[in-house]
Amino acid sequence: MDVHKATFFEEFHSIIHIALPNPGASFRGVSRADEYKLIPSIGRYLPKYSSNKEKLLHDEETAFRLFRMESHPYMTASPRDDWELLAVAQHHGLPTRFLDWTLNPLVALYFAVEQDPDVDGMVYYVYLDNFVNEKELINIDPFKVDSVHAYSPVRLTPRISAQSGLFTIQPDPTEPFEHKGLAGIRIAAAAKPHLQRILRLYGIHDRTLFPDLTGVATYIKKYKFGD
Repeated sequence: MDVHKATFFEEFHSIIHIALPNPGASFRGVSRADEYKLIPSIGRYLPKYSSNKEKLLHDEETAFRLFRMESHPYMTASPRDDWELLAVAQHHGLPTRFLDWTLNPLVALYFAVEQDPDVDGMVYYVYLDNFVNEKELINIDPFKVDSVHAYSPVRLTPRISAQSGLFTIQPDPTEPFEHKGLAGIRIAAAAKPHLQRILRLYGIHDRTLFPDLTGVATYIKKYKFGD
């Protein structure tokens, strides 16, 4: 995988501009470049299961069924299928086999720099393919896919919309996502405060990416108290 390095916003912008001449790329930001691999959130629980993958995947589906039963009273719009419900569950913190991506490189940069100030972050980028279309959703079980798929959901929640979110899903959620076109931009730890300030100037911060009261409170706390 090709990895570039960026210390200033201008460098980040230049790399994006040169490496991605065509629109349509997807991005993912992680705050710890050497530790956080491209493994879906459910797959990161494998060490807690002593590498018992079968038990982990069984509990994954059980947790999803529980979410389906318990989430209904809180839904403002009803998901039409398991794909949409998985998207909602993912954005509300349930470990799933979805891996979050965004169409906005500045959103990915936010997630790369907002935390872990002492270590380098990473912004991954790739031109995704093999998108699941609306007609296929009925016939494809997200828990039984046999290849990597990309999925762009209906904007069911404010967070998905605000973050220009989309997802990938793969046959084995305990393994890192792989794609022949995958590349990255390593963000120097020392650059994170500078990049946070730039992103706030561009309107990329907690209040805009998490459009709820928690996002508003978090944004005010950071702005007034530096937390």
